[in-house]
Amino acid sequence: MELYSNIVKFNFFRFLTYPFEIIAGVAKRSASIVFLILFWSIIGKYSSNLINLKDIISYFLIASSVNAFVMAEYIVFGDWISDIVKQGDLNNFLIKPVSILPFLYSTYFGKIGLRLCFSVITLILGLLISPPQSLTAVILFIIFLIIAIIISFSFNIFVGVLAFYITEVKGIRNAIGHFVGILSGASAPLTLFPLGLKEFILLTPFPYMIYGPTNSLKINTVDANVVNSLAISTFWAVILLVIAYLVWQRGIKEYEAIGI
Repeated sequence: MELYSNIVKFNFFRFLTYPFEIIAGVAKRSASIVFLILFWSIIGKYSSNLINLKDIISYFLIASSVNAFVMAEYIVFGDWISDIVKQGDLNNFLIKPVSILPFLYSTYFGKIGLRLCFSVITLILGLLISPPQSLTAVILFIIFLIIAIIISFSFNIFVGVLAFYITEVKGIRNAIGHFVGILSGASAPLTLFPLGLKEFILLTPFPYMIYGPTNSLKINTVDANVVNSLAISTFWAVILLVIAYLVWQRGIKEYEAIGI
């Protein structure tokens, strides 16, 4: 464990040597959150549905934080894996006497360290605007966040593995990213979806990547709906993680590169 934490710290401090990238990264994340909040505040103003501006602001601050931490919407970890496979840089990791997937994850986790720091700030702001009502909500948030990390990790592996078989992954990654952005709750809270559509989406793994952890902060008691959500999300987390490991192992067998 100490090895992987050192990898995270090394890659994080290496990124800090590029101040202009830091400024650009903060500006990009801030702008995306501001525009989402502005968009939905306008929708709420002219919509017949009752949309509370305070709740919307809190939701998107927390959801953007979860999104960055679990690397869900843009499948950025999978995109990075596909790049190093395509360029042959994966060899530099395979020759090291470590478990390859945790090593890759730790490396990329450190690379986005600044984004994660910013996500902590947005999380705190979201909680200050609309704090959790009970300890139960905090515990559920942690549980759903762990599940979200596993599900998002699996989707990232699926995208990364594609590079073992096809030369250009960007198009597929973008398509999956947009699909995840809509169904995960990154672009809009699932509470705004029609009831029938929302119930169907909640049977899939997508809402538990962002909406699940974010919405859990509003839960006060563990009822049948919460237990049902925990059961569905845990099922998908286990199934997808197993499949991700299997397709990764198969992809490694297909991988060919020269040099280091």
